[in-house]
Amino acid sequence: MWHHANANGIGTAIGDASTATGGNATATGNNATATGPSSTATGDSSTATGDSSTATGSSAHATGTRSTATGYLSTASGDFATATGTTSNATGTNSTAYGARAAAGDSFISSVFRNAGTTAIGVDSQAGSSGAGQTNATALGYQAIANAANATALGSGATATGDNSTASGVGSTATGAHASAYGQDSTASGSGSTATGSSSKATGNFSTATGNASAASGTAASAYGLNSTASADSATAVGQGSVASAVGATALGSTAQATAAGAVAVGQNSAATGVNAIAIGNGAVATGSVAVGASASAANGGAAFGDGAVATGVLATALGPNSQALAANSVAIGSGSVATLANTVSFGTGGNERRLTNVAAGINPTDAVNMSQLSGLTSGFQSQISGLQSQILDNRTEARRGIAAAVASSSAPMPSAPGKTTWQMRGSVFHGEGGFGFGFAHRLNTAVPLSVVGGYGNGGGVEHTAYVGLGGEF
Repeated sequence: MWHHANANGIGTAIGDASTATGGNATATGNNATATGPSSTATGDSSTATGDSSTATGSSAHATGTRSTATGYLSTASGDFATATGTTSNATGTNSTAYGARAAAGDSFISSVFRNAGTTAIGVDSQAGSSGAGQTNATALGYQAIANAANATALGSGATATGDNSTASGVGSTATGAHASAYGQDSTASGSGSTATGSSSKATGNFSTATGNASAASGTAASAYGLNSTASADSATAVGQGSVASAVGATALGSTAQATAAGAVAVGQNSAATGVNAIAIGNGAVATGSVAVGASASAANGGAAFGDGAVATGVLATALGPNSQALAANSVAIGSGSVATLANTVSFGTGGNERRLTNVAAGINPTDAVNMSQLSGLTSGFQSQISGLQSQILDNRTEARRGIAAAVASSSAPMPSAPGKTTWQMRGSVFHGEGGFGFGFAHRLNTAVPLSVVGGYGNGGGVEHTAYVGLGGEF
């Protein structure tokens, strides 16, 4: 036993002013103290006061039951705590601090929190060291900090200060409750947020940012891809450089942009800039409208479907590659079709007209008619025209025959004496129609010469003429 050493007969004290008063205690080193049963203090001024505690190193302190302190000025004050490293500090029950100035359960200047189940591994690492209630925190890495309940910080400079948060990666930060940050300099500050990738940022509650330099700042926003940005509530941006900057907007594709509420842009360089606009296809652009197809473009509530389709007229519709509906309420249907007049439907363009096939027969006054209906209508017209022509020919023949009959009707001369009868016959031709007729005159026995006359003519067929009358002389 060294000079001035103190032991109670059961313990062992070795070193100047060393003390071993606990049962089976061992104190080794100048001013070493082992007062706990089965405790061990090794090193100048080391202290082991907890039951079965171990303090190893100059000024090491193990005061908790079965605690272990290893290193200069190390402190293990929590039950079953372990502190390893110069000035390391493990104060909470079952806490562990590994590394110079590592702190688990409390800070270096405090011993009131004693957060249980904390683990700090790495130089200047901290786990549950800034306030009460930061139990079960884990910090692993140089200057890693996990100061919240169930928080985990992994990596040099990683910081997890939200309850149940996780920061993994050099310089990563998770400050929101249940937040997760994975990747160098990643940040998850919103409640329930997740940031994955170098310099990724998920700052909105329940937001997700995945990809280097991705950013999701709106509530429930999602950004996936290098430099992608979802900056409004419920916005979604997927693809390198994609941007969804309005509530409920969705941008899918490299550099796709959806900048109005409810807008959807799908495809590389696509853009949906109007409320509820939809742009689908590489380079598609929709301004308050729908555009589907590579380089398709629609505005003013119009709709364009097909590569290169354009619908810029108000409420216009273009269907087909390179179709164009440029006037209000116009419709262009088919590849290359062009509609330039308002309220019209175009199925082609000058020199490239199209036929419509398989069209049902129209029923209502504003329905279109098909060729069958037109053919039937034409046939009826032709039949009527033929009938009219026939009637005209009949009327002409009848007229000509009547004229021929009239010309042929004969007038007999006055008889030379009473009781005498004269007659006469004639033939005639008028425009190819021949006529035949005769006439008579009978002189009456009167003082004044008077005769009864009559005649008949026929122009062919049923074309007859006749006359009767009186004749006289004075």
